[in-house]
Amino acid sequence: MIHEDNLLNAPAPSSHREQDILVMEIDNLRQRLNVDPYNVEMWRTLVSCADKCDDIEKSIEVYRVVLDRFPHTAKVQISQLRRITSQNSSYSVKEAEDLFRSYLKQSPSVELCNLYVTYIRDQHPLDLIDAHKFALRLIGHDRESYQLWNTYLLLLRKDTSVAGIQTLRKTLHEVVQTPLPNLPVVWSQLEALEYQISASKARKVLAQLSPACKRACEVLQTLDSHFEELNLPLGPQQATPFFPSQPTFSLLDRQVVGKWKNYLRWEEGDSLMLKDSNIAAFTSRVKGAYRKATIRMRYYPEIWYMAFKWFASIGNFDEALSFLRQGIAANESSFLLNFALADTLETRGENDQVQEIFENLISTLRDLLLSQNATNLRNDFGVVYIMYMRFARRANGLDAARSVFSKARKEVLLTPWPVYEAAAMMEYHCGGGKDVALKIFQAGMAIFRKDHEYLLRYLEWLISVNDQNNAQSLFEASVNILSAENARQLWDRWSRYNYHCGNLNMIQRLEQRMLLAYPTDPPMKHFGRRHSYANTDPIAAHDLGLAMATKEMARESRHRVEEKKENGTKRSVNSRIDPGGSSESDPKRIRIDDHPIIGAKDTKKSIQKIHTNRQKLPVPAALCAFLGLLPDRKTFNGPTFDVEDMLALMKTVIIPKNEGNS
Repeated sequence: MIHEDNLLNAPAPSSHREQDILVMEIDNLRQRLNVDPYNVEMWRTLVSCADKCDDIEKSIEVYRVVLDRFPHTAKVQISQLRRITSQNSSYSVKEAEDLFRSYLKQSPSVELCNLYVTYIRDQHPLDLIDAHKFALRLIGHDRESYQLWNTYLLLLRKDTSVAGIQTLRKTLHEVVQTPLPNLPVVWSQLEALEYQISASKARKVLAQLSPACKRACEVLQTLDSHFEELNLPLGPQQATPFFPSQPTFSLLDRQVVGKWKNYLRWEEGDSLMLKDSNIAAFTSRVKGAYRKATIRMRYYPEIWYMAFKWFASIGNFDEALSFLRQGIAANESSFLLNFALADTLETRGENDQVQEIFENLISTLRDLLLSQNATNLRNDFGVVYIMYMRFARRANGLDAARSVFSKARKEVLLTPWPVYEAAAMMEYHCGGGKDVALKIFQAGMAIFRKDHEYLLRYLEWLISVNDQNNAQSLFEASVNILSAENARQLWDRWSRYNYHCGNLNMIQRLEQRMLLAYPTDPPMKHFGRRHSYANTDPIAAHDLGLAMATKEMARESRHRVEEKKENGTKRSVNSRIDPGGSSESDPKRIRIDDHPIIGAKDTKKSIQKIHTNRQKLPVPAALCAFLGLLPDRKTFNGPTFDVEDMLALMKTVIIPKNEGNS
């Protein structure tokens, strides 16, 4: 039994009925969270109920459930430890201390370290200095650790021996180089101690430490500005636990991610210049920053990936892999983290674990596809199988890749056509088997015979291996099944092939068929395409005037650029002559309210009229001819962007600052 009343904020006495209602509420919340595990407010309510519950075992069980979902949440860990170390707890001292240490090694929380030191003070007062050393090794770089440093310095001052004074002096030297809010006070203490030890040497010692102390003060200001942008608490922690929400990938989300990246790159940049003098302190500082980031941004794989890359870059592969595995535990369906872990383990030759990673990721995605009907994940599901096949071939040869493809084929409703194409291309290029590749494509036809993208890829491959008969059969069968809109790319590809290899009668018949299939196409379009190659179209360039129009537009563009440069130079000269920048210094700059035509009342109307008149300028004939050659916009099947969203994103994107070595 642990008799420690001070560590427990005991809930207020309540009736048995109130406690029964509280237990029912806890059970109800846990059931609801099984259905809606990302409901942050519900998790907070569950923790609040556990805090009020008199049943210690029930509360501890709730805390375990919460920590399984949100590891390293300091507030919940502290609540759990307070219950475990309470007077009525059945846990032993060893169990409590083991739990303390397991939490402390992974947590960046100063509050948790303070609780640990308080616990040791009450349970093992003789070990108090060692407890401070242990805690400060973990979080001594944190700006909020200043109170722990203060209590440690007070303990050291009690030892007035020569060795004790030297230990105090060494500690003060370390503290004044750490960005803490109480630096001026600590510096004064160091000054007093140095003059006490040796007045003649004090000035020299302080002069040597002064630049590092000033640098720490400057770093503290930058750190505080980063924390303010990230809404991280400065000073006492918030009363309720913080639980991260799922990302929405909105503009606001991207801004927050950008701010975290800026902060992490700044920490990596070594503003305190510790890398050469104290690599352990530098590593501890960056590790603490990444611990905070991955707790607050738990569901953002890119933050976990940044941590992995940084620790790998300094050769700490165990820590790098630890971040990857923790990131995958939080984001089971993350392609970034799973692929990164698979790559790293394959490099280390741990192929059995790589296979397990792919199997787990496929299982996770399968569950998502079946439970949520997330059809948008189907192609991504296929990519995982393709990566799995590639790994299997590299690790164990083509037979292993075939075994993976065989698994994929059994998932008929989930496996997309790219898996079939990838398997066929692997057989053709790695196994030298055209016949095997052809069989795979034909097997895919049984499932994807109406998928125009698959048919186009199949046709492309048949043309590339010069299988004219099968290519002809595939084309004829496909255009009869597909709609005109979906068949457009097959017509275009087959016509390009015939332009190279067909006779004139065949080409002309094909063009007649295309005109029947697409009656709105101008005849000149097909004729022009037949007499062009790659990006060279002499008919459009010379007969339709596109070349001249292009030259004219380029000339006008150069003229506008030169004109802007001249105007900019004139404005620069005028601004030096007239620092006030009055409008009279530039005759082209006319104030709206002084304009002889545009009055104050008619400003908006007149400006609209000017823009309207500008829009009525005639389009050059050559440009009209060129526009007539362009395919209809409906034929474009590539990625599209929402212009307004793109402009909004460009306006709000966070550009990383170029500070130090970051």
